Amino acid sequence: MAMSEWFDTTLGQVAEIRVSNVDKKQLPGERSVRLCNYMDVYAATAVETSEGLMRATASDAEVLKFGLKAGDVVITKDSESPDDIAVPAYVPSDLGDDVVCGYHLAILRPVEAVDGLFLSYLLRLPQVNQHFAQRATGSTRYGLTLDAVQSAPLRIPRDLKAQRRLGELLAAIDRRIAGSRALAHKYKKLRAGLFGKLRDVDCAYEAIGDGFDLQAGTTPLRSQARFYDSEGTPWVKTLDLNDSLLYDSQERVSAAALEACSLRVHPPGTVLVAMYGGWEQIGRTSLLEISACTNQAITALLAKRPGEWDSYFVLKALQALRHKWADFAVSTRKDPNITKSDIAAFRLPRLALAGQLEWAARIRAVDSALVDEHEVAAKLELQKQGLMQELLWGPGRQRMGSSSTAGRRCAPGGA
Repeated sequence: MAMSEWFDTTLGQVAEIRVSNVDKKQLPGERSVRLCNYMDVYAATAVETSEGLMRATASDAEVLKFGLKAGDVVITKDSESPDDIAVPAYVPSDLGDDVVCGYHLAILRPVEAVDGLFLSYLLRLPQVNQHFAQRATGSTRYGLTLDAVQSAPLRIPRDLKAQRRLGELLAAIDRRIAGSRALAHKYKKLRAGLFGKLRDVDCAYEAIGDGFDLQAGTTPLRSQARFYDSEGTPWVKTLDLNDSLLYDSQERVSAAALEACSLRVHPPGTVLVAMYGGWEQIGRTSLLEISACTNQAITALLAKRPGEWDSYFVLKALQALRHKWADFAVSTRKDPNITKSDIAAFRLPRLALAGQLEWAARIRAVDSALVDEHEVAAKLELQKQGLMQELLWGPGRQRMGSSSTAGRRCAPGGA
């Protein structure tokens, strides 16, 4: 579309704005209603059903003024952060004459020349988010005045059919993202079930120290620049550990560091376990797919008798049993760590190798599918972000770079 086919306006010129004051109370003499609350809007791109909405009461005047209709857009008017305010959700169809917009929300009812679905995507643009963030007021909780909402800058195609096409295109991408995230959630549940079966298995347990030699690394002196080489040997720190296969490290060390610090290079197939860093870090794991050394916060497990333990089984068994590190660390340290001795004493299910391989293969298949879905969702999200800039901000407008709202979500979810 050419520049002449777009027009600049503000939100207040293209939508009637109604700030709700309907609370969650149930008062005698008022009508029973289903209340669309803050999280019903914040946690969804659309309010598509009245199922699950809480029961409350409202006066006849409130029902008339704040009842939701097909084509409405509802936004969050308040937030704990100015960078996460005016989050929109579209109302694609009538939900019933007893569904009412609740407190901390505002209804945007577009004029006939503006499509509500298209408008809901406009409100997710970083340019518009920045407008709201700069005008949100408060100290511990932030809110938007009516003027702040009304003055939000928009650029809109004059052709209503074009608006609908753009909105439907972006909604289709959102549906694909939601489908991918739903599959990822399913795979997470499958993995949790497999972890549970391993925790419940009836078999002997063996201390890690009985089957593995344990090796911790060290940190070469930072003052010696010659010890660090971007082309050198991967050197793994706790924050490199990803509870999965490890293909690289943030830093590398030189041959001089390996010799001076007696750093041992571990082969692919080595399981690594984090010892330091508090509850968020201890027990984190990775399985090396490269040759690498480590710092002193990581213990490498080196099998004493090759062929008795499958490395992927050990990796995932440690993750399934990670909660048990509390038995070693919680009672002695304010910011708990674990030691090599703790790891040596940690017990793993002693399945026969065939049993390890069978369980590990099932977990590996689920993990691979989960990674695939995360990648699909991430690519679709990038595609949507690009389309939103190109299709919604209009031609001839400078694209916005980084801003204080760069981290603001464009759709709910997460994998």
